[in-house]
Amino acid sequence: SLDAAVITLNFTWFILAWALFGIARELVGPNAGDKAGFFTFVLFGLHPLTTMLSHNYLVELPFVTFVCASIYSLWLLNKTQKYKWSVISGIFIFLGLLTKVTFVAFVLPSFIFLVYCNIRKLSVGTTFVLFIPVIFFAILAGLYYFYNLRQILEMTILLSSRSMAQLYGFGNPFDIHVMLEYLRNVFTIPTMLVASFFAVVMFISRVIRSIKRDDKVGDNFQAQALINVLFLWLIIPFILATFGEIKDPRYLYPCLVPVFVFAGAMVSRFPMNKLGIIFVTLAYMLPFSGYLYSNSLLSENLANQFRSIFKISPVLALNAEARPDHRNWNIDKIVGEVAQKLDATQARKTVLFLGGNRYY
Repeated sequence: SLDAAVITLNFTWFILAWALFGIARELVGPNAGDKAGFFTFVLFGLHPLTTMLSHNYLVELPFVTFVCASIYSLWLLNKTQKYKWSVISGIFIFLGLLTKVTFVAFVLPSFIFLVYCNIRKLSVGTTFVLFIPVIFFAILAGLYYFYNLRQILEMTILLSSRSMAQLYGFGNPFDIHVMLEYLRNVFTIPTMLVASFFAVVMFISRVIRSIKRDDKVGDNFQAQALINVLFLWLIIPFILATFGEIKDPRYLYPCLVPVFVFAGAMVSRFPMNKLGIIFVTLAYMLPFSGYLYSNSLLSENLANQFRSIFKISPVLALNAEARPDHRNWNIDKIVGEVAQKLDATQARKTVLFLGGNRYY
């Protein structure tokens, strides 16, 4: 039902907040961690795909939630070696695997890296015992995977199905113009421009600090390990998507989260003087008009006037945004009429309605 869809999507926001704030806090440290989490969460919320998937009941919002929660709980397992995090991460991995088969592409690289880190710190045997709940839940969900292994391997590599790619008509996946158009669609959205800018600045400042050796050795080691986890979370699916057959940014959505985390970490370290506050405020205002427009809080004319101040193309900015559709589609009436016209006995006139993408 529609109520069940809304409740499910709203529930995922609590898990997302827990995971995103936690990852940002682990990366930045306790002093500025909550601030980094806030800026990360705001960027994630302002992304047009987040708005669209909050209006439209698709699996991507729960999916990205389970990806974030799995990686965060796996990191806490690596950090604390506490059995409870093995159970919690196993549950999130179980849910993620049963939500969408491409879950493996987003989580497995970071999972392998963290297992390797644990083996280096502990031993093979101790690491295996520590990860028993994770393995158990993965095998439990994997029963479906083993039965459909060939199709799932194809979908994981492509981040979708070949038939879906052909249906959408994305063209030759290795055509340079197709790939450039895809990258343009991913990164020229105002939210991604802002997030990418701050993420690049973070890495530049980190290189400068490492040259000057300003970071403490222990803190730097932990931060570098988490950066490796986030980098694997980002780069592997990104490569698969860039060279894969389906060129829809929605299928890349979960691996954009590390960019928001890096950006939030950088913003949290900005000097909070007047110049810094003005700069950050202006940067975050870039995608804000799109958020207001897609939530029916701003007219298209006003949204474009706002964008013109920052020299953002209206076509470029609005093509990833859409308003909720509040029309009554009379689904119950249509399904009822279909059921009445079925060539079957009354007892078997049951219709399973699989709705398409529709805003509510």
